[in-house]
Amino acid sequence: MLKPIGVFDSGIGGLTVVREMVRLMPHEDIVYFGDTARMPYGGKSRKTIIKYACESVDFLYSKNAKFIVAACGTVSTVLEEVLKVFASPKYNIPILGVVGPSCELAVSLSKNHKIGIIGTVSAIRSEHYKFVIKKIDPNVQVFQNACPMLAPLIENGFSRKNDKTLANIAEIYIEPLLKEKIDTLILGCTHYPIIKEVISKIAPSIKLIDSGQAAAKKLCHLLTKSKLTSDKKTPGELTLYASDLTENFSENTKLFLGKETKLKLCKF
Repeated sequence: MLKPIGVFDSGIGGLTVVREMVRLMPHEDIVYFGDTARMPYGGKSRKTIIKYACESVDFLYSKNAKFIVAACGTVSTVLEEVLKVFASPKYNIPILGVVGPSCELAVSLSKNHKIGIIGTVSAIRSEHYKFVIKKIDPNVQVFQNACPMLAPLIENGFSRKNDKTLANIAEIYIEPLLKEKIDTLILGCTHYPIIKEVISKIAPSIKLIDSGQAAAKKLCHLLTKSKLTSDKKTPGELTLYASDLTENFSENTKLFLGKETKLKLCKF
């Protein structure tokens, strides 16, 4: 029986990771779970985020996932605690977050050792990105800013590249980091690649780290190394689950994934 890759997020932002996975690994089956009923995770407590993440992992385990991706910057900052819960031989499923791959790529690309990070309040408050970067290279200076309004704006239709509201707010968040002379910026939320063009206009000379691209590339490497790649010759299937069918779900799915996908509801 072919096993799928499991992917989860607090909502649908993680579909930017799925989009890159499909591009790099077109023959892999993917099961995605978006916890749309309880999103956003960004302002919730660490304990609550861990609880929600564990429930998502358990759901994907029930779908026979061979590898799980936490396609959420906020969840990825508490992944060590989640891994402890699933350390039992009963599970034995590798779990990859988006923080590590993003930080590794940022450090490798930065020339002046000044890296900026934008993300949710919880992700920035945890300082996990900073911790991972410093572990890779202690000489790197890290500058962070929480962007609590960006993800909700993107999900509510303000993601067009000419939208002045989103552009103005994004500039307010990013400008302090530019003043620190960063040369690399980690988009620490999987929603942000959707507005990459907007951010590029604000910071035209800055290298932008797309967490979805970084995570998908890392996953491809790990699957190959572990000999877990699919041997299918036909295109993989994407099965999409959510804990609630939000009003603009279909429209956002098309925006994040590039195509419409059927949804299955799943409530805990």
